[in-house]
Amino acid sequence: MLQDFIADGEGQTLNFETISRSVSHFREYGSVPDDCLDEIRVDMKKRSRRK
Repeated sequence: MLQDFIADGEGQTLNFETISRSVSHFREYGSVPDDCLDEIRVDMKKRSRRK
């Protein structure tokens, strides 16, 4: 699973937290949630417009 994100401090923190939650979910349930990267996608769309 490849994901684009804004690689500043805020984006890296969000990316780490989101991937961490996905891995935890996988360890507990054996699957990755379908919406696991939605928060990163929303952040990317929102903050990439600032430029």
